[in-house]
Amino acid sequence: MPLIDMQQLNFAYREHAVLREANLQLEVGEHLAVIGGNGSGKTTLGHWLSGRLVHGETGTSSGSLRIDGRPWSEFDPLEHARTVQFVGQLPEQQITGLAATVADEVAFGARNLGLGAVEVDRRVEQVLRACELQALAQANPFELSGGELQRLGIGAAMAMQPKVLILDEPGSNLDPASRQVLINTLCQLRQHTTLVLLDVCVEFALQLATRFAILEAGQLHHFAEPDAFLRAADRFGTLTGSPVADVGLALRARNLSAQGRRLPTTVAALVGELKDLSDA
Repeated sequence: MPLIDMQQLNFAYREHAVLREANLQLEVGEHLAVIGGNGSGKTTLGHWLSGRLVHGETGTSSGSLRIDGRPWSEFDPLEHARTVQFVGQLPEQQITGLAATVADEVAFGARNLGLGAVEVDRRVEQVLRACELQALAQANPFELSGGELQRLGIGAAMAMQPKVLILDEPGSNLDPASRQVLINTLCQLRQHTTLVLLDVCVEFALQLATRFAILEAGQLHHFAEPDAFLRAADRFGTLTGSPVADVGLALRARNLSAQGRRLPTTVAALVGELKDLSDA
């Protein structure tokens, strides 16, 4: 039984259809990247999966969504919080504004689950270490940089130990150095949860995902392998956002790569391909 089972989901804001017969099954421990352009419906999909939208609310909808075999609409707020956490695009919108320190912000959600002090402290210590925030534990959340604030929002969500973590364009407002730190953080955190990454580029996807999908015209197109996904992203006109993949696609467009060779997803793989090309 899949952890997430979404069947034939349709959703529209008034007359504007956003999701059209979208299907998604996700098993425990899988890491899915959903790539789509701006306005493609990624955030709406994330809101559905996180329980922020229900039938008849905000727009029109049909289809079904089950989590762990149960209709998502049957979950109460506490079950929602324990099951799925959603972290949006803007880091400053992720913090509660009720905590004076970074450590208290991380602890806020866990405390509201009714956990004991020892367990809360254990989770806070674990999250601060994983998110590289230990040195900022006593800092004011409103004085953090954008990258630090993004890691704090993700860390606070992970302190709830949800079954599913949904991230909506987590690196869109970060500089390259901060994005890499965030990627390193997520590489550690993904070991403990099922991950859904919603993004416009594949930089994060190639380093974090085990499955891929493209959201185009309201429909999800699923791919099991990075190679097929990258070729489809090029065909759909979705920007890859990955210089490595872009170079690989350019080589294949010019018939400079060996037939059947997998698209490179790392710098090392691309260097190897270019070396083979120069030696030929």
